[in-house]
Amino acid sequence: MNLINHPENLRGLGSLSANNPARSAVVNAARAKTGVISTREATGKAMYEQMLHYLPEDIQTAISVGQLQLVDEVFYSIKRIGTLTDVELMAAADDKIEGVTNVDRRKIEANKWSLLCGIQLLSGLPATATASADTDKEKFSSAAFDLCDFRILNGEFELKVGSRVIVPNISCAVFDTRGRHNTLTGLWEEFDPQFITPNTEIIPRLKLSAAYEAPAGSNSANFGVFFAMHCVSAVRN
Repeated sequence: MNLINHPENLRGLGSLSANNPARSAVVNAARAKTGVISTREATGKAMYEQMLHYLPEDIQTAISVGQLQLVDEVFYSIKRIGTLTDVELMAAADDKIEGVTNVDRRKIEANKWSLLCGIQLLSGLPATATASADTDKEKFSSAAFDLCDFRILNGEFELKVGSRVIVPNISCAVFDTRGRHNTLTGLWEEFDPQFITPNTEIIPRLKLSAAYEAPAGSNSANFGVFFAMHCVSAVRN
């Protein structure tokens, strides 16, 4: 499924500056190849339409009469995990901050139904550590996110929406895209697309068997992860 046609126009990324890590992580990978779901011939929007019967009737009607349109959308969060070995990649206290996350309090807004089609996980360090800034936005303003560090690839990932488990504990090896040329770096799509319930907490969790150790001259405390959900959403025209 082609998730990215024009990366600069992705909802939630289009307003970001050119050197923003959230934008660069998606855009740079997209320039190489667009995402493909190998288990599906249908596009994400076609899959969404096939699954309309799962949605509330008012949403089905709004889509059928054109009040809502289907768009590709990426929800992302950058989380500084440092040397932690068990961390939630979105937090209940997280506010929308450009370049850090475009999800407010780890909830998709009320009445928006998004079909999750792909999950992307990248990791990286800022090019230079800032001397006085503590926010993730400032820490990662120069970060280059790429294929996850081997400690993450050897870990486990879980995704819950409210009390519902979307992705059970799985090996992070699914995010290892080395040798694959038909997908974005770190993008996993080999699962059945599922709807993200609006206004419900999204809880992505990462469990590592060993803490990250930065190379000489770098600060392990600044180690971070870029988490993204590639979705198709119904939005108002």
